[in-house]
Amino acid sequence: MRKFKQLVKFFLILVTIVFISNYILPTGVVSADSDVAPSARTGAPGESTCTSCHGSFTLNSGPGVLSVTGVPASYTLNQGITVTVKIQQANRARYGFEVTVLDELNNRAGT
Repeated sequence: MRKFKQLVKFFLILVTIVFISNYILPTGVVSADSDVAPSARTGAPGESTCTSCHGSFTLNSGPGVLSVTGVPASYTLNQGITVTVKIQQANRARYGFEVTVLDELNNRAGT
């Protein structure tokens, strides 16, 4: 009988933990990293965007300007390319930028 009571008590504790974790605690996942953004947030095929963490705004809705220069019209295998990314927005001290390079079949490419 004592073992049965212990089993019932364990079961009630387990049900309580499951109930609290599913219905009382927030259901969203929150993460933050001030040094490095999580990978695969570029909007490339199979990836999400930065709004998966920063959902308080519409993607590309701000007044900032992003420019990319140095991208050649064509590419030769194993050719090194220097690309410059410039982000500008008044009154901002920090910016974020991430890129995923894809080949003609939308497979990840480059290093």
